[in-house]
Amino acid sequence: MRATLYCTLCLLAACGGTPSPARRGASPACGIAALAGPTALLEEFRTPQQTLSEPPSKLPERTVVRFAAGPALTALLGRSDSGIVVGVEGAVPPRMKPSFGVLVTQKGSMATKGVMLYEGTPVEAAPVLGLVSIGGTSLPLLGIEVDMGRIEDPNCPIFPDSVAR
Repeated sequence: MRATLYCTLCLLAACGGTPSPARRGASPACGIAALAGPTALLEEFRTPQQTLSEPPSKLPERTVVRFAAGPALTALLGRSDSGIVVGVEGAVPPRMKPSFGVLVTQKGSMATKGVMLYEGTPVEAAPVLGLVSIGGTSLPLLGIEVDMGRIEDPNCPIFPDSVAR
């Protein structure tokens, strides 16, 4: 019962209110996609040959970081001796406690789509590609290559390009 109430409140928060210019077109379908997309991403770790064992060779300077079932922020990407470093510009939303991130790349092109931040235990046996730095905390960064067309509605992108600008 509590989980159903929580999901309903998250859905309403994702869909509710007066749409700003950036949110025009927001709909109940987009609210459902905001909840289903992060779950679908984690399920993709079960598909063979999709978990990244090493960082992509090319990275953009900026990308979108989204909290699972939450807001999106901008982040800077870089490299260190220990792998990729994702520096999130902004603070962790109240009541969210992210514990790991997932770098999402497009299947085939390896183009970086964004980073999803999750609460809970990281995916078992997934290699750590680097770290996510947010609010004075460093989180392990995993990676996956997926066909984004399978897990997102084109009208409700998980990682909106407008956030990374």
